[in-house]
Amino acid sequence: MVLDYVNSNLSAIILKVVIIFFTWLIVLVAVGIDLRYGIRKSKSIGDYTHSAGLRRTVKKIIDYLAMMVFMFLFDSINPLGLISEKFNILPLASIIGAIILVWIEFVSVREKADEKFRRRTDKTAREILDIALKEGGVLERLKSNVVNNNRVVEETDPLK
Repeated sequence: MVLDYVNSNLSAIILKVVIIFFTWLIVLVAVGIDLRYGIRKSKSIGDYTHSAGLRRTVKKIIDYLAMMVFMFLFDSINPLGLISEKFNILPLASIIGAIILVWIEFVSVREKADEKFRRRTDKTAREILDIALKEGGVLERLKSNVVNNNRVVEETDPLK
């Protein structure tokens, strides 16, 4: 954009700023979608939404926008535009940065569902184990049932 400013090409500067604005907007929408899916999944498995998760989202937005500011500065200076005019057409760094960040958010939405389900399953397994340890005879009864069922299967198995 510095070259466009030196060449007094105001329309090219406006076009690049509009494109950069939309890349920032797309990144913010992707973070919003990730937040929405995270809250929805959290509610569906019975977890509550707390300020720590929202704080992580705000930190993520700050980190992402810091990266986008860096990409904007790179597009403003655009050292590749000095090499060839075709690199000076679009704000490539901002576009590439937005694509990377949106991809990260897409993967985050995909992983979040599995992670929360896994966390909930681990919590349920711990609760079952606690109950089994409190009720002393439960484990012995389970062992005896497994052993007895294996004997019954071995005795009635037609393949043996």
